[in-house]
Amino acid sequence: MAESNRVLVLICLYKNDKEKYFSKALESILNQTYPNFTIFLNIDGAIDKSIEDYLRKYIGDKRIIINSNLINRGLPHRLNEGINYAIENNYDLVARMDSDDISFLNRFQLQVDFLKSNNHVDIIGGQAKTISDEGNIIGDLSLPLKHDKLKRQFIFRSPLIHPAVMARTDFFKKAGYYSEHFRQGQDYELWFRALKNNCIFNNLPNKIIYHRIDESFFSGRRSSKTRAKNLFLLRRKAIRELDLSAFNYLIAFLIYVYAFLPSFLKRIAYNKFR
Repeated sequence: MAESNRVLVLICLYKNDKEKYFSKALESILNQTYPNFTIFLNIDGAIDKSIEDYLRKYIGDKRIIINSNLINRGLPHRLNEGINYAIENNYDLVARMDSDDISFLNRFQLQVDFLKSNNHVDIIGGQAKTISDEGNIIGDLSLPLKHDKLKRQFIFRSPLIHPAVMARTDFFKKAGYYSEHFRQGQDYELWFRALKNNCIFNNLPNKIIYHRIDESFFSGRRSSKTRAKNLFLLRRKAIRELDLSAFNYLIAFLIYVYAFLPSFLKRIAYNKFR
């Protein structure tokens, strides 16, 4: 890779996003030690007025492209718009960021340096500190580093923390785009197709984001029964097509059952096994 690696950072905004979180998320990107990036900020439908007011101060900032949309089309659609923009404008790398998380200021530098030194790796993630609504540190979110172990554990856990990833733009040519049939769990479905198409995953050993875990994480969209059913069927498919151990069928079933637990039990199980 050339020294002039250009990164497009994909952030999406929705009506329920909060300015107090989003401002910290955006500023953690703008203050990165690695300077060669552009933020593609996709506004998916109406957003809170406080965020609209906050964004006014960035009008004219060449580091931010604001793409406003009146109609809500969902996260996969808006991410795919960003990927198309990256490909059409010859960006080398695509990074993800959520509107309520906070990136460590050296995150991009660490990820770009790793990809420059490891040409065989298609997508890189990292470790996280989990934080509460109030921003207090709850714990650590740790994932394996190497591709083989990430693949073996694919049924038990997602191999990457979605808002912490950086991928080569060519990754999406190999794996495909986000599926709009998966409005929830679209990252996990993409990781399955990426593994099937021989994309190579890695995680940095470094903590690179503060990942916010609030009550909706256990009781909201992530815990919907439709999402649980779709991911259960996807896991069964992944076991067959990725040639994973038959023991994973039991793991897939237990994760499906997890979706039906009360929120407080989900929280206990998550803290114990994640």
